[in-house]
Amino acid sequence: MAYSLEDEIYLALYGVWKHADDDEKYSGWAQSSMTAMAHLQTGIQLADENLGARPAPFASAEAMERLDRVRAEYDPQGRFYSWMGRV
Repeated sequence: MAYSLEDEIYLALYGVWKHADDDEKYSGWAQSSMTAMAHLQTGIQLADENLGARPAPFASAEAMERLDRVRAEYDPQGRFYSWMGRV
């Protein structure tokens, strides 16, 4: 939970289909559905998202500021990549 914004409701969408020929038809369903509901979200659970395709907040602004300070102190050359999908 260190990098998750917690709320009263947690919703995850998953899609499964039988035939590889249907990949193009169905592969974007979960992402497009979550995008359509983005106005209802307060954040995400970091492990559930494809942040490269749909950036979303996963930590509070204060937590991200603290992480930036720690990273600047211990990794001043930026050798460790920052979080993908950061908003």
